[in-house]
Amino acid sequence: MSHTIIQLGAALFRDLQYAAIDPKKRCYFIFRALNKYLTVTESAGVALIRYPTTNEHTQKLTYCGPEQGKMEKWLQERIAVTVEATVANIDTTPPVFSYAKTQLLPYMNGLLIIWHQNELDTSDEHHNVLVEYLEAISYVEENERLYFYRNERAFEPELSKRIQQKEQDGITELLALTKAIGNCDFVFWGDANSSYIEVATHLGSQDSGFGFQLPVGKGIGGNVAQNKRLLQVNDYKNCEYRYQEVSTTVDKENLRSILALPVKDKEVNTSGVLYASNRDVEPFPLKTKLMLLRLGQSIEPLTKQKELKHFFTNNQSSKNIKQKKSELRKIIQRAKQLDDLEIWLEDFLKGIVIIVDENKQQYTTRLKKTSTNKNQPYTYSLKHHNQNLGELLIWTTMKLPPDDWPDLIDDVIHGIYIIMERKERIHHLIELERSQWINSLMDSSTDLTNLYKKGIQLGIPLDRGEVWTIYWNLNDKRLSSLQKVKLEEVVLKTVKAPLIFAENTGFIIFNKSWQCHPEELRNQLLKQLPVTTWIIHSAIYSSFRELQNNVKQLQLLLKQITTFEQKKYIIEFNDFGLDYLLTNPMLTDELKRFSNKIFQPIMIYDQENKTQLTKTFALYLVYQSPPQVAKKLYIHTNTVHYRVNRAKELLDIDLDKLGNDIALRLAAYTWFYHQEHEQNQKVQ
Repeated sequence: MSHTIIQLGAALFRDLQYAAIDPKKRCYFIFRALNKYLTVTESAGVALIRYPTTNEHTQKLTYCGPEQGKMEKWLQERIAVTVEATVANIDTTPPVFSYAKTQLLPYMNGLLIIWHQNELDTSDEHHNVLVEYLEAISYVEENERLYFYRNERAFEPELSKRIQQKEQDGITELLALTKAIGNCDFVFWGDANSSYIEVATHLGSQDSGFGFQLPVGKGIGGNVAQNKRLLQVNDYKNCEYRYQEVSTTVDKENLRSILALPVKDKEVNTSGVLYASNRDVEPFPLKTKLMLLRLGQSIEPLTKQKELKHFFTNNQSSKNIKQKKSELRKIIQRAKQLDDLEIWLEDFLKGIVIIVDENKQQYTTRLKKTSTNKNQPYTYSLKHHNQNLGELLIWTTMKLPPDDWPDLIDDVIHGIYIIMERKERIHHLIELERSQWINSLMDSSTDLTNLYKKGIQLGIPLDRGEVWTIYWNLNDKRLSSLQKVKLEEVVLKTVKAPLIFAENTGFIIFNKSWQCHPEELRNQLLKQLPVTTWIIHSAIYSSFRELQNNVKQLQLLLKQITTFEQKKYIIEFNDFGLDYLLTNPMLTDELKRFSNKIFQPIMIYDQENKTQLTKTFALYLVYQSPPQVAKKLYIHTNTVHYRVNRAKELLDIDLDKLGNDIALRLAAYTWFYHQEHEQNQKVQ
């Protein structure tokens, strides 16, 4: 697909969005969108008939293609009072274009007609965008008469004025309407200036004291304020926008899906952020997003925000360039991190410097000021050995490159490549040694004496400490070398201990309990890699053998929680109930022998008769519900009763005795655990 077509597709998207939020220019933007659709799909013609949502208006016709006047007349003659009747009128008429096929696509309150020379590709991205947006625009039109004053503004003039002045009663009215339009659990308002978003007004909270202050550029609202664009997060607990001082407050409300939109002042600066949220992981549909955008547009402009200005000077250019070149050479020769280079360049240019990867994620984890410079940054591509390493971004008022140093940018980029190669080479060697060591620790056949010596060489606390483990769900993909480097940087900075990898699992081994909350660590990790992330923490050990057992057990517990997609993402080691016993390497063999001994008569019977008494009886003991067991095994309830009674006969155990009942249920849980564990090993 050519670059021009991609740009047209993006413009089609924008025109349809404008059509939804601007009722006065709706017909104009729909016409522009249909023209772009005609170009990108190479259709012969396209027409849209929009039916009124009330009896007050007639149908609206928009046509794009050849013979404009003739086609509009032809279509007007065939428009009936319903979509169905219009379709019938067109279907019974000879084709208007002899060289094109006619496709009639009815949708809510409208009819889309496409004339195409070849077969219409209904899977085409542009076609799907058009249909989806037309349905959403119909929804907006239908609901404008319910929620908007005279179908135009959201509120009567006096109330609109109070909202635009950010008066408390006006903002409360705005939130009430937002909650109704969004059909959401919780809404709140953030007052914005150039530095902060301050949230104090809300509806639907569980805590009346809900509120926070968020820097511009941080979190959801901070990014919305900075970029001046709507932002939707489908699962706040697993996203890159978590900000420690705010996420704790938001998590207390158990908010998952969040939509935030900027509301601007006359200068088109973000003056407020309107949030709509739900307590389940359910993305807001397009029609709801467009309704909320329509609402935000109807209350603009708000009171102008008080802008703070930062002034930058360029007196650095008068310093001795020779000295600065010498400083850069020393950094390139010695630095193992990009932080040193960024800090040096910021000082030299009196600005802000950020090095980002191909996904726009920062390579370094140091805190940076948010640039208030409204100009776009100087952007330099980082491509080394045909590999896209990202970009160098510089905000400065100085002319680049400086007249006294025309090769500055080339020298800096060359230095970035050298430092990155050095860093990756060092990290790979260390990471390989640690990974081999942790994998050997999980292997029961390993020589523990040599492993202990190797652990001492690697600086790992072996005799006393605490283990945490982290798992990243990448959907069958593996962590890349670059991702591992970034994640370890986060752990080193946050926890002051190395991260040891075993594929997509990481282990942190402390020589003492570090004062770091696992929630804080998880939030920092999500900023670097926003995927579903689990942490199991506080596995205490007081000997090398106990450390080995803890690591093995942590690996098994991770398999349990990831297999069943547990929604609790931070779990204490001892907080696993029965799974804690079943995965304990010191108990697992004994429990397996215990289970096999109890179930031996029915297991032998199953083997000789090719039956499923053991599985049926174990399920019955776990669920205590024959209908539920029947549903799981796809058999009749009577068959469950028969198998359970036959198993009881074979076991010949008095089930009325309390101890026997508990023993059988423990044996059932143990049997299921080992069945699953053995199945996983076969798959691997």
